[in-house]
Amino acid sequence: SRVTLGKQHPRVTEMGPLFAVLMGDKVANLRLGNFLKVNLYERLYDFAQDDTLAPEDKIASYLTWAKTLKSGAFDDKAALVPE
Repeated sequence: SRVTLGKQHPRVTEMGPLFAVLMGDKVANLRLGNFLKVNLYERLYDFAQDDTLAPEDKIASYLTWAKTLKSGAFDDKAALVPE
């Protein structure tokens, strides 16, 4: 077997809770997807790869989204990055 090394992105452990919510809830997945599209991101991956946002701002978003999607308090009119 052969191993191919590619460009690896650093792991962002703070995305774990968000992934757990999205994997277990189709409605949450749809709501976040629509929210990202309104904010000009086709996918969560595109948001994660956006170098114009500070890593700590993206982490704050992941944690806020996980919490609010899970609790049902997600606000699709909120700022993309929490203040």
